[in-house]
Amino acid sequence: MLPSAPDGPAAHGGVGSLPVPASDTWTGARVRPFRAITYDPAVAGPLASLVAPPYDVVGPDQRARLAAQSPWNVVRIDLPDIPYEGVRAVIDGWLADGVLRRAAAPMALAWTQSFTLPDGTAHERRILLAAVALAPYEDRVVRPHERTHAGPKEERLRLMTATSMQLSPIYGLYPDPEGAAWAAAGVALAALFALWMFFFPQYVPTHFAWVAEPRLGQVFIGAGYVFRTFFFLQFLLQRNWLKLRWTFWGNLAFTGTLLLATLWHADEMNWRFLFAHLWIIFYTFEPITMIFSAPWTAEARHAHLTSGGPILPWFRRFLILVVGVLFLMGALLVINPEWLDLRWPWDLNGFDARISAAWFLGWAVWAGTIGFAHDWDEVRTAGALALLWGVTVCLTLLFFRAEFDFGRAPTMGYAGIAVLFTLGFAFFFWRQEARRAARRRA
Repeated sequence: MLPSAPDGPAAHGGVGSLPVPASDTWTGARVRPFRAITYDPAVAGPLASLVAPPYDVVGPDQRARLAAQSPWNVVRIDLPDIPYEGVRAVIDGWLADGVLRRAAAPMALAWTQSFTLPDGTAHERRILLAAVALAPYEDRVVRPHERTHAGPKEERLRLMTATSMQLSPIYGLYPDPEGAAWAAAGVALAALFALWMFFFPQYVPTHFAWVAEPRLGQVFIGAGYVFRTFFFLQFLLQRNWLKLRWTFWGNLAFTGTLLLATLWHADEMNWRFLFAHLWIIFYTFEPITMIFSAPWTAEARHAHLTSGGPILPWFRRFLILVVGVLFLMGALLVINPEWLDLRWPWDLNGFDARISAAWFLGWAVWAGTIGFAHDWDEVRTAGALALLWGVTVCLTLLFFRAEFDFGRAPTMGYAGIAVLFTLGFAFFFWRQEARRAARRRA
């Protein structure tokens, strides 16, 4: 992967960096997708013959072996044996011959590396490859590499200046043994999406991952992301797997539906904006991260809490109703949104209908998870978040009432289901908590 300079004049501060806006009010790093240059394996051959270790650990003998593997091995341009001014001509020749190709649109790439050190310690590294704008050193936006030498830095700058490319991407490392950064990113993105949908709808068509519409569709998605904000927050605050286990299958249903909708309507995504790339990266790797992070030992699967008491029988019956209704609505939104359009409180299009289905199908599975729980304390947070989601949806009926047509039967049916869902969860949450408190007093 060869991160390339953006089209047009280079940004001030260095070749190949992002344009820096005139405003100096932004204090964080500016991260953007970029038009990458990659090898074409059909022309250049297997990737194993093209890659090389970082330039500063490659000695003369190893460089000769790498260069002998392929006439297009990256060591020929990243650690060249010709003047730097000639490297750009080599790259241009590889592009002309089809060995290299430039991406048609800006992209950001994410992947996971798993590796074992010589001492047998296993590690996992999650990587996001993107362009980061240069910033003044004193702003401390990106911390400098420690113990670097003037000579190599000058050499790298000369090569970057000659090629207008960054041939040696830089790692920015952040230790995260418990996945807190991933959960924090989820909190931040979910809160941003909720605020965006509720209060800044004018910027949805121009900057969001896709053109979410109409207004009531935006409002529903905003309510869903209020729930998602607190959903991710629990992973920052709670470390007991038995109290987080309830999230697993429902979140696979939720993220799977979102990813299905995104891939189904990939041609409708705003790929020129960063949020489209973040969207597909996050909803690809969130379920994968959950699967690999979950403890799969027999002990973890069979362990249960006993502190909260069993799920009340009438609560289970209520949950059967919830699962059935939410699954039916979610399935219709995915499979036949055209038929459902005339029977829905707002106008539906295929993309937004399938995105909205994620909350219905996710909560159908989460409600079922509550019903099958052995102990209330294992799903207590689930009950609270169900109540939060219901209250948020009901509040949208109140604060956006001018947008709803309450004279239509579909609107009244939607409102009735939202109120029934919320009141039912509120009542049974209260009953479970009362039973839990009685058990503790006993």
